[in-house]
Order: sequence, then C-alpha cells, then structure tokens
Amino acid sequence: MNSKYEVKKLGDYIVQVRGISYKPTDISEEPIDTHMAVLRANSIKNNKLILEDLIYVNKDLVKENQIIKENDILIAASSGSKEIVGKSVQIKDNTNFTFGAFCKIVRCSEKIEPRYVGYFLRTPYYRSTISNLVCGANINNLKNEHIDELLIPMPSREIQQKVVNILDKSQELIDKRKKQIEALDELVKSQFIEMFGDPITNRKGWEKGKIADIIIKTQYGTSNKANEENGQFKILRMGNITYNGQFDFSDMKYIDLTEDEQKKYLVYKGEVLFNRTNSKELVGKTAVYKENKPMAYAGYLVKAIPNERATGEFIAAYMNTKYVKSKLLNMAKNIVGMANINAEEFKKIDIYIPPIELQNEYIKFIEQVDKLKFEMEKSLKELEDNFNSLMQRAFKGELFN
Repeated sequence: MNSKYEVKKLGDYIVQVRGISYKPTDISEEPIDTHMAVLRANSIKNNKLILEDLIYVNKDLVKENQIIKENDILIAASSGSKEIVGKSVQIKDNTNFTFGAFCKIVRCSEKIEPRYVGYFLRTPYYRSTISNLVCGANINNLKNEHIDELLIPMPSREIQQKVVNILDKSQELIDKRKKQIEALDELVKSQFIEMFGDPITNRKGWEKGKIADIIIKTQYGTSNKANEENGQFKILRMGNITYNGQFDFSDMKYIDLTEDEQKKYLVYKGEVLFNRTNSKELVGKTAVYKENKPMAYAGYLVKAIPNERATGEFIAAYMNTKYVKSKLLNMAKNIVGMANINAEEFKKIDIYIPPIELQNEYIKFIEQVDKLKFEMEKSLKELEDNFNSLMQRAFKGELFN
C-alpha cells in the first residue's frame, strides 16, 4: 500500500479466531437460556451489523475466545461468492454473541488502535487485495495469512486516533442521512394507514377480496443462469428486494433472454414482485417496480400484474404492513432449510379493495416523497464519496503530519 507512513504487516498487531462449527441438532431458531446467538456472513451488510435471521447454538460448543468482544472485527471468511468474502463489521460493545465457522474475527493487540484497523479493512486496497487472493475457487476462503500479510500504514498512536475521529464524524453524517431516508419510508407507511385504515379492522368498510381479484396474472421468474458481468438485461434476485419493500440495485447480475422469454421474464413499471422462497423471516418480501427500463427477474420471485381495480403501489404497500408480514410468517412452509409461499397461496391472501381513485391519490403522495428521497439519496452519495476520499487520504498519510 502506498503511504507516507511506514507500512507494517497487519499480522504483527492482531490475532485471528475462527468461528464455531455445529450440527443441526445443536441449534435453535428461538433464543433460549442454554444457547447463544450466532453471527454469520449475512449479519454483515455495508459494514453494519444486521441482527436478523439469527440462529442460536448450545453454549457448551463456544470457547471463551469465540465470544465477540468490544472492538472485534467480524469478517466473512468463506463463501461461494467472492464479493462476500472479506466483508467486515467492527463490533462496538461487548456482546453475548458467537460466530459461525464461515466467519472469523480479527482481535487487535494493545499496540494498535482497533478502530484504525476497522477502517483499514474498508479501504479499496483491502478489498482489491482480498478479491484477488480468493478469486478462482468454487468456495472462496480467506486464510489467516491473507490477513496477516496485509501491509498497513503505521503512524503514531496519536495520528491513528485522529484518523479514527475524522472518519467517525464523516460516518456519523452518513448515518444521519440514512436515518432521514428511513424516516421518509416510515412516513409512507403511516400515510397508507391514514388513507386506507388498519388491514385488521377495515374500519373504513372497504370491499374485501383476495389478491387474485386485483391482478391479471402471476408469473414465476426465469431459472436461466445469470452472469456476473455481461448480459442483455439486469436480473433481479431475492436479495434485491429489501424487507421493507424497496429495491436494492447495488448487487446486480445479468442475463440474456430470447424474445419468447422476454414476454414472461421481464418486469415493467407498476408491476409487483413477490419473493416466494427465502428464509422464514424474509419469504414474502414484496416491492413495486418503478424503473422506466424493464429488468429480468429470477425464479425465486413471482411477478403479479395489477388489473384495473388496483395499483402496484397499493398491493406492495399492503403486503408490507405488519399485519400481512405476520400472516406470511405463519403461511411459510419450510422446505430443506428454506421457506416457501407459492403463487397460488399468494393469490389467496385476503385484501381490502379501496376505490382506485384513492389508490391513485396514494401514488401522488408517494411520488412527492420519492422526489424528496431522491434528493436525500443524492446527498448521501456525496457524503459517501467524501468519506471514501477522506479514508484514502488518511491511510496515504495526506491528512496529518
């Protein structure tokens, strides 16, 4: 790594601990006194800790050094996807969590500022180095020597702390902007209840029906193999739909479709995608497609085309209410570690049907919020670019003497 500071091998300042192995009989899907929560690769997203879809393992299997402590850095160490290998999150507090065998933790010695290492493991140098090291295997593994041999700039402890302080402040601005965007999403949910009423009580007395009554048809997605880099169309997979009913386009693949396949496997603006297979907590994620250009969608998704009685925005918002989320959790059938709700079951879900005019009013409200959200997301991008620039300059030794 190019830096004005002297560079040292990271292995001189850390220890690495691999996660626990366990059998299906050792785990519980519910928290119980004899078990401990297990963090896995899906607990790491965008350098944040995600405490969803947890499992719990018998405490007898956990060694003392496998309990995650304050300032430990959790890293995804094995995966079939090289994009996942190496992603990390720094733990801010002591926990009662352990971590699975496909992960490892980096634990810093007293000779280095732990938060400085945490930010170092977010640099482009780290990402590109790890990507090159693990590329080519069916199961990509991050070995201890891969981490130990990384060259980290080593200024004084005082400079390390200054770097951490300035990056912390930049990250705080990013986090605040993200919370403002999340608040807009909550506003949209509140407006839905304000306009249409609680789905449980239906106090406004709307006509009742089934999803089947307000759609033209459903269509399963394609099972064709996607390509990492090239293809005629971007393809939406189950990970591209968030739990809150938004689309996340940050991790896209590509696919080619024949003319006949395009008629079935492309989703257009205003149509709805329903995630029919996922973990039990995530099955049933639903979003309305709002892009002007169509995309393909994969086989774990079902497309629903609204008829003249409903809008895609209304259907998606209804499916993302707490009432329906709870209902989906009870409906989901476990199949070999995954849960499933098929298209026919989706169409049988109860729904109230407000006048289409009111649904269109709801769309106008969403469009206004989306405009504000677009400006906030643009601002967020600028904040993130500034953070990345600061981080690179900090480790190159360009911020402080």
